[in-house]
Amino acid sequence: MHTTIQRKNLLYPLLVMAAVSVIALSGFGIAALTGWLPAARSTTDPALTQAAVPPVCTDCGIVEAVTPYQIKGSSSGLGAVAGGVVGGLLGNTIGAGTGRVVATIAGAGGGAYAGNEVEKNINKNTRYKVTVRMNDGSTRVFHVSTSSWRPGDHVHVNGDNLTAATG
Repeated sequence: MHTTIQRKNLLYPLLVMAAVSVIALSGFGIAALTGWLPAARSTTDPALTQAAVPPVCTDCGIVEAVTPYQIKGSSSGLGAVAGGVVGGLLGNTIGAGTGRVVATIAGAGGGAYAGNEVEKNINKNTRYKVTVRMNDGSTRVFHVSTSSWRPGDHVHVNGDNLTAATG
């Protein structure tokens, strides 16, 4: 008894489809790498792109708050001298003997200090704290001696200086 098994088809259909797919995709890959396939390229004019999207100003922002504050002025020494003389004269009217000398010295020292502080307060200056919210979301604070800025003003920052933003 001798039985013969005969196979009619050695290649299965899925195997054939897989082989054809690998060969086709390999061919397209080689064609793309060697430049045989046309490539998609943009021909957009850069001038049109810039006109459509305005550039973002990284040094620009909006004034959020303007807060005035006082600082003491400078002292020339005149207030200290005048206060020392007045304090010494007033101290001299107190007591007698050694007490009078101590009161005169203490009055001159206290008067000099008080006169110096009075002179600083007379020469005080108003300054302004300007808070700016930058376009990138950060906050910067500027201290200026004069301010015409109002909340909502658009500004351009140049170092430590503020200028009105144009545009």
